[in-house]
Amino acid sequence: MVMKIFINNHQRDTLAENRSYDGVEFINSPSAQSDADLIFSGGLHWNEYVKDIKHFHDNPNHVINISFVDMRVREKRNLRTNYNVDNCIDIPYDQIQNIMFSNYDFYKKTNIVPIFRGPTSSNLLNKPESYWITDKLPKNDKFHNKVFWRSRISTHDSRKEFYEFYKNINDSRFEIEDFKLNIYRKQGTPEQFDSYMNELCHKDIAFVLRGDRPWANSFYDMIRAGCIPVMISSMNDFGWESIMNNVDDYFLRFDIRTQTMDYIHEEVCKLLEDKSRVLQMKANIRKLYKTFFNHSCSFGASDFIWGKCLNIHKNNCDLTKIDDKFICSDVLELKGLPGKL
Repeated sequence: MVMKIFINNHQRDTLAENRSYDGVEFINSPSAQSDADLIFSGGLHWNEYVKDIKHFHDNPNHVINISFVDMRVREKRNLRTNYNVDNCIDIPYDQIQNIMFSNYDFYKKTNIVPIFRGPTSSNLLNKPESYWITDKLPKNDKFHNKVFWRSRISTHDSRKEFYEFYKNINDSRFEIEDFKLNIYRKQGTPEQFDSYMNELCHKDIAFVLRGDRPWANSFYDMIRAGCIPVMISSMNDFGWESIMNNVDDYFLRFDIRTQTMDYIHEEVCKLLEDKSRVLQMKANIRKLYKTFFNHSCSFGASDFIWGKCLNIHKNNCDLTKIDDKFICSDVLELKGLPGKL
C-alpha cells in the first residue's frame, strides 16, 4: 500500500528534495490534496493553527511542522540558562488535536514531537548548496587519541560549566576551544569551517552540547567527520533506540543536571583508553551517517520525518497511539532495512 503525502513545493524542497521511498508518494497538486493520506503543513505559526482550528480538528490527517513564536519572544525566556524553556509558552495544549513537529525546546507536551534540524545552512557558512555532499573529507578510520570541541560558550550555561572544567584539565588529548565568532550572524568564513571540519577528521571523539535548543547543528559535522559524539544534555532523547540495537555502541550520553563533569570526563577517558572500542564505534558512526544522513536534502533528518509520518498513518492518526519520539522504527521499513543497526 502506498502512503500519499501532500506537501507544497517549498516544503518539498526543504524536507524531501531528491528523496524517494518505496511505499511513499509525495503529491503537491492542490486538486489532489483530497486523495492524500496525510497533509503536511510546514512553517505554520501557532496563531494560524488557532485561527483555523476547526478545520484542523476536522482533519486529523494534517501533520504540522509548527513555528510557535518568533525569536524576539523566545529571547525573554532565559534560553541560555534553563531547560525545556518553551514548555512555559502560554499555549492551550488541550486544543492540539493534530501531531505537531517542533524544533523548539519542548519536553513531554501532548501531541508535540520534538525534532532536530541541521546541517548548518550553506548560506550562513557562505558555502555552496549541499556542501556536505560536494566537499570531500579525509576518511577518519584511524585512532588519533584525541577529543575535540570548538564552539561558542555563550549559547548556554551548561557550556560555560563544561568549558570552565576543561580549563583546569591538563591533558593534551583534549582540545577544547571557545570559538568567538557567531556563524548564525555570518561572522565566520568558508575557510574557517573547512579548517574545523579537517580538525574533526583527525579526532576520535567530539562533544555535543546544547544551546538555546536541545540539539546542535554540530552533531552533523561530527558524524559526517566520523567522530564519536559525546552528548551532554543534547540530542539524547529523540528515540535512537528505535534504530540501534545498542545506542552505547554509537554515542556516549550524559545529563549535566544529574551527572558531574568529573564523572563525564572519567567516562570519556575510559572510552579513549579502549582503542578497539573507539575504532569500532567510529565505524558504526560512518555506517549511521551513510544510512540516514548522506543525502542532499537541506533538512538532514528528513528520513525520520517521513518515518514518523508512516507511523502516524499506520495508527490512523489516533493520538493515543502515537508517542513523542521523533525517531521511530518505521523509518527502517521506509528505507527497506532488515532491522536495527
